[in-house]
Formats: sequence, structure tokens, C-alpha cells
Amino acid sequence: LNTPAAITPGSESAPWFIPAVGGSRTMNRLVSFFADANYTFNSRYNLSLGVRRDGSSRFGQNVRFANFYAVGASWNISEEGFFTNLRNIFDQLKIRTSYGTQGNQEEIGNFAYLPVYGVIGSAYNGRPGIAAGNVGNPNYKWEVIESLNVGVDFKVWKSRISGSIDYYNRKTTDLFLDTQLSLTTGFGSLSKNVGTMRNRGIEVALNADVLRSGDFAWNLNVNYTHNWNKILDLFQEDEFELGTSIIREGLPLGSHY
Repeated sequence: LNTPAAITPGSESAPWFIPAVGGSRTMNRLVSFFADANYTFNSRYNLSLGVRRDGSSRFGQNVRFANFYAVGASWNISEEGFFTNLRNIFDQLKIRTSYGTQGNQEEIGNFAYLPVYGVIGSAYNGRPGIAAGNVGNPNYKWEVIESLNVGVDFKVWKSRISGSIDYYNRKTTDLFLDTQLSLTTGFGSLSKNVGTMRNRGIEVALNADVLRSGDFAWNLNVNYTHNWNKILDLFQEDEFELGTSIIREGLPLGSHY
């Protein structure tokens, strides 16, 4: 701040410096109703069921709510009578599986389904104006993730070694993807529920007590994960470009060319 020598701060002739002030505020609402049930028989067989209904303000009124569910089961083999012959190796052995659906609404912003106008950056010939700020899409709806998981939990050699092995297959439908628009619309792209993508992989977790001696224990943990990602469907297109990214059926999401 430089004050001219002829004007001293606090005098009636001192200029007023008005800072630029700006801000914004946005919000969204999420409401959920859910119910869960679990049943165990003879410490061997376990069954779990779940259902939920979610609603998000990020979608239009006609598609705001969606229903999701999950079912899971496990078999504690180590509690079976025939398992006695394996007790010298296995302390615990359990097989489990689950399948269910869940929704995702994090990939779009608040009020993205509405066509809105704005004044920021809309000056014309030095004069303030109003211009379209969002295309809007009343058909936005939940991304749906279908998940299948099969796993094994085990403990061997007096629980010196324990771990789990899991295989999963997750398929996402109605995936939000940015599709190109003609620039004559004033916008370069529009997000739509047009994609189908799959994530498939394995996860391995091992835990071992390498050394046990009195109050001293040396424990080792190892984890391994491998995921295969693939775009299965892009609706009416086989591929489209976004900068240096290529969104193409058969390729992983995030590929470049």
C-alpha cells in the first residue's frame, strides 16, 4: 500500500481501499433407511441379509431414491465333526461368500441435474451479464455397484500362521462418464450415466508369529492385492477422447494414448 505524500492516512482526503470479497455456499442431503438380519446355526452356518433405500438431493425427484440389498453366508468348517482329522494342521477354517448392490452419488456435484445460470465471468463488452452455467440433466441417477466376494479364513499350526484369501468381482453400471458436446452449445462435455465397468481381483493377507519366546514375540504381516479393471460398455459409443485420455471399451479406465 503506497500513500501519496500529499495525503496522510486518517485524513479526510485519504482514499478508501475496498477489498474484493467473494464466497459461495452449497449443500446436499442424503437420507437412508435400512434393515439387517443375521442368523447363526450351531456355530457353523451363518446367514446375513440386508436391504436399504437411499435418497440423494443430487438427483431429480423422479430418480432420487433407489433400493439396494446384500446377502452373505459363511460355513465354519472347523466346527464340523469330520474336521477332527485335520486338527493337527488347521485350527480354524471358514468359507464365506457374499453378493450385493450399493449406490454411488459422489461423481456429480450438487444440483448438477438442473440447468442453471450464473453471473461470474459473464461480462459482455465490459458490462455484467448472465450466462448459462450448467447444462443440466434431469435423468441423472445412481451408479449401481454389484459386488460378488468369495473368501477363505484360516489358522494353522496352533495359530502361528493365519490369514485370508479373497476373490472379488465388482461390476458398476450407469457409470458417470464425461461425453463430448458440440462447442456450439457453449459447453465442452456433459456427464451421463452411460458406462459399465468391471473390477476383478484377488486379495491375500497373511499373519505369522515368526518367534515366540516368553514375553517376546516377532510378528510378520504380508498383504498382496491385484486388480484387473476393464470398461465393458459405453452405450452408443465405442470410445471417446478427453484430452490425452482415451475412454475405450476393453481398456482400463484412465488409459492414455
